[in-house]
Parts: sequence; structure tokens; C-alpha cells
Amino acid sequence: NMFFFFKQKTAYEIGYQALLSSKIKATANVFYNRIQQFIVTRTVATFPSPPAPVPGVASKISFLNSGSAEARRAETEVDLWLTDRLKSKLNYSYQWIEDSDTDKWMKGSPEHKLNALLSFDLTRSLSANLRMHRVSRTIYTWDLRGKEFSESVGAYTLVNAWIGYTFPGNQFEVSLSGFNIFDSRHKEHPLGEVLPRKIIAMLKLTL
Repeated sequence: NMFFFFKQKTAYEIGYQALLSSKIKATANVFYNRIQQFIVTRTVATFPSPPAPVPGVASKISFLNSGSAEARRAETEVDLWLTDRLKSKLNYSYQWIEDSDTDKWMKGSPEHKLNALLSFDLTRSLSANLRMHRVSRTIYTWDLRGKEFSESVGAYTLVNAWIGYTFPGNQFEVSLSGFNIFDSRHKEHPLGEVLPRKIIAMLKLTL
């Protein structure tokens, strides 16, 4: 659309990383983003029109480059080498997005996320990993003809697994991956599908 503009984003980040021991590394980051001119829906006409004695209902909705928000996020991560062949990682993030016009929390993004990784190098050619994702309850909103509707997606935990074998020469790799291996039926968006368990076998050739 020739009347839309690119959104503007100003980002600041401060991070710290420390090697606590020969087997433990920790990082911490703080982010601040200011986002302007992103596309939002606005009521531009009502019926009856002002100065009618009663409140009107939206008769015309338009998409405008008038959105403005501030996003704050904090993230921490710990890497732990349990053995030479076994490594783990734990990551937590908190995010708060605020509408600059109303000073209210903007819905549509989870506040809390927790990720964990356990990776194994069983042999030089055989490796595997186990990943866990935990996402807090998320509320989504829509503005439809001047009225706000909302629907939430409950908190969920997703566990994925992968195992792969690389043949000598590093040209062939066979792997088996499992998505949502505990079959935790959930949606990641109110309009999305319920995500079932998936098992995928793959053969990769590197030329």
C-alpha cells in the first residue's frame, strides 16, 4: 500500500556474560525497544455522527500508521557442561509491551518464557537432544467495528526430541525428531490449529 510507511524501531541492549567456573557460563541481558508507526486499526467514522446526542457505533474502520509502543525485556541464561559429552542450557525471559498512547499492557505476547536444553554427544557420530519450552498464558485482542474482543491461549509446555547419526565422511546424516512428544494438545494462537504429536524421519546429503 503506497500510503503505509515502514515502522520505526529504536533499540537499546545491555548484556553481561560471566564464566563462573570451567563448566558454568551465565549471561544476563536487558532490552528496551521503542516502536513507532506500526499499523493499527482505528475507527474513523461513526453512525450517527457527532454531535449526535447518543454514542455512535463504528461505521468505518481504517488501517493507519499510528501505533506506538515500548517493549521491555529481561533475559538470563545458564550453560552447564555436566560431562564432556553432556551439556545443558536453561533460559528464562520476561517481556512487557506497553501502548504509548494508553500506558496499558499490549496483549498478544506472552510475558514469561522458559526454555531448557539437554544435549548428548553419545559418540563422535551419534548425537541427541531434548528441548523443553514453557510459555505463559497469552491474551489476544481484536478491534472489530469499534469493539474490542479478546481470547486467551492457556499456558503450555512443549517437549521436543532429536537423535541423529552422521556417517563417516560427513556427507550423510539420518535423524529422527519428535515434536510435542508428550502429545500436549494446545494452540499457540486462538485462530491456529491444535498441535498434535509429530514424528519426522530425515535423510540429509551434503555435497
